Amino acid sequence: MNDKNEEYEKIISDIKNGMTGEAQTDVGYLKDMYRKYEKHSDAQRIQGECIRMMFELMTEGEKAEFLKEITPDYSWVNEALNDVVKKIKDGNIDNALEKMEALVNRVEEVDMYKDNDACEYHSFDEPFEEILFRSTAKTKKEIRQAAIPYGQIYRLYGSLLIEKRQLAEAREIFIKGMKWNPVSFAIWSEYIEIYKMLGDMERFFLLTNTAFGIAFHAKDTARCYRNLGYYFIEKKLYSEAVGCYMVSREFEPDAATVYQELDYIEHTAGSVEPPSNELFREYAEKNGFPPHGNPGIQELALTAARQFSRQGQKRIAEYFLSISNELAGDKKNKI
Repeated sequence: MNDKNEEYEKIISDIKNGMTGEAQTDVGYLKDMYRKYEKHSDAQRIQGECIRMMFELMTEGEKAEFLKEITPDYSWVNEALNDVVKKIKDGNIDNALEKMEALVNRVEEVDMYKDNDACEYHSFDEPFEEILFRSTAKTKKEIRQAAIPYGQIYRLYGSLLIEKRQLAEAREIFIKGMKWNPVSFAIWSEYIEIYKMLGDMERFFLLTNTAFGIAFHAKDTARCYRNLGYYFIEKKLYSEAVGCYMVSREFEPDAATVYQELDYIEHTAGSVEPPSNELFREYAEKNGFPPHGNPGIQELALTAARQFSRQGQKRIAEYFLSISNELAGDKKNKI
């Protein structure tokens, strides 16, 4: 054990020795310790452990209130993002990219959200993303939400780089975004699109198959099938392509690109009958993709809905139920 770790272990041991075993008293004491070590060279780890011990003694409401107290004002981030979006709408891509680069440089200087031995930080855009990540993550660390929307920032930055055809740079930026939000379909889909633009169809195909594991909105599942349809057209496997496009319409009926691609197939290969359900399942099994969305995601969302419903949290339960039913087709569930 090096000197820094020895010092850290001693500080934490001393803090624990000062606790009384009475929750309210210890919460106040740990808050004092949190503030005492805010300028210490190992402040992040010490304060992180203080928070962890506090959270074991706090209600959910108390946790939220404390996090609100200690979180700096990052309103400038949303202001900058809104400014970039306005520049994009006005067609001023160069200026938008310039402002985006400045924002990225600034948020990367924030050192409040660095992973440590006790916790790791992420930037989820909606509640189910965290549920989905927790269901697959191998980490034993506490997972915390960063107050800065790093995932959104890197996604928008990467999109602008794609606009400027800076594909290698965009790819690296999306990888950074995935670190902050590993289950963001918005980031994954744009990352996958780079390989389509590069003509790397095998990588495009493999990543699309992987993306089914995080596609928890119907439109995202539809996009996965459209990606596969495009891949199979490139491979001149037109029956497989038609099957993928037909399934995609079950999740997003009004996507114009489906009709355009089906017209292309007809003009290129003549009339191609949609495969039967049994044949399409064979295609799916052979190529390693689900024949009708990801049932594991649907079940995970339904389980979360039932759990929050039992806890009396009706609004969040309905949110999870809506995700499950979005993927369920005609077989809607109730809680």
